[in-house]
Amino acid sequence: MLKLIKSNQKNFLAKLDIILQKRKLNDPKINLKVRSIIKDIKKNKDTALIKYEKKYSNIKNISLRNIKFSISEKKKNN
Repeated sequence: MLKLIKSNQKNFLAKLDIILQKRKLNDPKINLKVRSIIKDIKKNKDTALIKYEKKYSNIKNISLRNIKFSISEKKKNN
């Protein structure tokens, strides 16, 4: 959820500080999950990437067959 605060609001700095402090918090469960995802992608490459794309985004019909790259994107990888 996006929080909108305006600099001319009362207690702006206090509200901003609360938001920034929340960002600093580390959740070990999230960190472990992210490490696990990165490890899986390093090991299983595109297959794992597609799996997580389907799981965490709104793109459900993605597959290795329907991914297309522009010529300039292909050149960047070489």
